[in-house]
Amino acid sequence: LSGSELLPIVKKAYPNLRLEKLADYVQDSQNGTWEMLAEVVHPGGLSELHAKGKRSPLVREEKVKWAKTITSHMDVEQNQSPSFRCFRDGLRRLSVDLGISTNKS
Repeated sequence: LSGSELLPIVKKAYPNLRLEKLADYVQDSQNGTWEMLAEVVHPGGLSELHAKGKRSPLVREEKVKWAKTITSHMDVEQNQSPSFRCFRDGLRRLSVDLGISTNKS
């Protein structure tokens, strides 16, 4: 998500997020994205999750929960992230190749 897209979507998903932590977010960052999200939305922030162990199943469960919560507020047609659009369009091409019907609405 671009910076201008990220804030409204994450705010809808997590109304009590810590906005000041989003100031350092860089679109399509390859490093630190989940850590930034932990600081913004997780009670106790990243340090609380790190205390469970970086590879803990509990951390993975939190990431899955965030993805489900945030994507329920996302419009995949309006997303301007180059990496997301590439992923979305690739899935669409694959579904055509496999003969799977897709619904864009």
